[in-house]
Amino acid sequence: MGFDSSWRWRKEHGDRYFREFWGKAVQFLGLPHLLGESAQARIFLDRISASVGEKVVITASVRNRDYSPLVAEKVVVTAKQQDQKDRELVLQAVPQRPGVFRATFYPENEGNVSLRLPAEYQSEPIDLTVQKINREFTDSGVKLAYLSDISRKTAGTVFYQAMTAWPTNAPTVEAARDTPRAARESELATLHHEITRSGANQYSNGEYMRKLSRHILATISENRVPVPILIEKDLWDSLGLMLLALLLLCTEYTLRKLWHLD
Repeated sequence: MGFDSSWRWRKEHGDRYFREFWGKAVQFLGLPHLLGESAQARIFLDRISASVGEKVVITASVRNRDYSPLVAEKVVVTAKQQDQKDRELVLQAVPQRPGVFRATFYPENEGNVSLRLPAEYQSEPIDLTVQKINREFTDSGVKLAYLSDISRKTAGTVFYQAMTAWPTNAPTVEAARDTPRAARESELATLHHEITRSGANQYSNGEYMRKLSRHILATISENRVPVPILIEKDLWDSLGLMLLALLLLCTEYTLRKLWHLD
């Protein structure tokens, strides 16, 4: 403000303009600080509580000291939990959104997890409450041994993670090395290794998921066993029968006209 006499506005109009002006000024200047929007960096979670092993999306908005978006490939968030070793989470830059970084987090232990950016960004930590998983979902992971046994008995295939292992029911591994399926599995294994080495989750990688989906569909198509299907077709509901009936009727009509029959 370049003057200190706004109180004079009350002489003619009372508090009408005085309260409105100063109320909006205080709200405009103070609200971003109360909401944390003026902070140099902030961390957001898609949920404030989760179960053990449940997916949590972590998003960070990071700016430089001049409040311009931070341009970097990744930032590191530290997850602190009591009686547990600190864990570093790598947040990758979101395409076409400067200063925004994102990653997925799967909490492994029950309790409160504090997520914090490095001290140089001067950001407030955010807490995630991790609850014990419901008994209904206890030990609900993939039972690879059971699935392999079922696939072996039904001449099927188990698709799991990076597809680096050949199915248990493969008759001869060496004879299948040069097949299109082997090439797809090799490509998936290489891509899975690169994603894992970078610290990212393969299931959050669009390219990996697209190739994995194509591989599954192609394998199903290649291993599909032809099954004869019985199709019942009504003779009366066919074009040939209709044309034959029409031909007979036209022939009868023509002969009656030629021979002067009623």
